[in-house]
Amino acid sequence: MSEFLPGEVIEIAVNGSFAHVQVTHHHPSYPPVVRVLRGLSRQPWSGPDPAERTKTAFKVLIPLKAALARAGCPAKSLGQAPVPKVDRVFPTFRTPVRGRDGAVLYGWFWNGHTLRHGDDSEAATKFPLREVTGAAALLDRIAREA
Repeated sequence: MSEFLPGEVIEIAVNGSFAHVQVTHHHPSYPPVVRVLRGLSRQPWSGPDPAERTKTAFKVLIPLKAALARAGCPAKSLGQAPVPKVDRVFPTFRTPVRGRDGAVLYGWFWNGHTLRHGDDSEAATKFPLREVTGAAALLDRIAREA
């Protein structure tokens, strides 16, 4: 099963509505980067064109096609659309490092090429977590945040 391609827009059925996601990047060592588009629609889209104008709700690392297939989640490709300019650069992901008490001590930040550590302060939480997401977690997050 080949993975969706960068630029491809996928429509996912979620609780009687439709969510839309777009693959933005492939990485040789990680699953694809997927941006989840803001808002659910009541009707399916007729094509991928609205994706370029729709803001990003959040980004995840997920083997999207395989994860959705394993979950039996109805989804279909709507075709290719340009990735918005703001999302064309590989995103920085964060990994919080916690102490014994669970408090975040510092964070590791990865931009697809290099890893650096720094303060995992409130400002740093704007970066998505560097973790592979499964279909159930993605669908739950879409229902809460998209």
